[in-house]
Amino acid sequence: MSKADPVRSLGQSRLPEAELDELLRGPGHEPLHVSGDDPHPNLHVRGYKESGTTTTPFDMVVRNDLDRYRLVMDVIDRVPGLAVRAAAVRQSMADARTRHHVWIREHGADLPEVADWAWDA
Repeated sequence: MSKADPVRSLGQSRLPEAELDELLRGPGHEPLHVSGDDPHPNLHVRGYKESGTTTTPFDMVVRNDLDRYRLVMDVIDRVPGLAVRAAAVRQSMADARTRHHVWIREHGADLPEVADWAWDA
């Protein structure tokens, strides 16, 4: 794409540069983050990490840093001023990930708090 091109490709769709900037930098997206020199610092990308193992669906989510505990930790890490106020919550999330790591290797199944969880409706 040349510098003269007023739009940037985003997958199959094309958005005007200003609209893409607003989408990635706009209000409500402050917890998002991209490392490096990217012009959109509020975008944080997660991807699938294949390691050739057989495990539980929740463990795959943990291995890819998409689990509920990691997402809470990401918010705490990225929202200005929250790291100090929510340090205990962040530590409990890290502890839950550690418990999961130990449990899944010992039992080959998810923690009871994950396996037995049900949506209260």
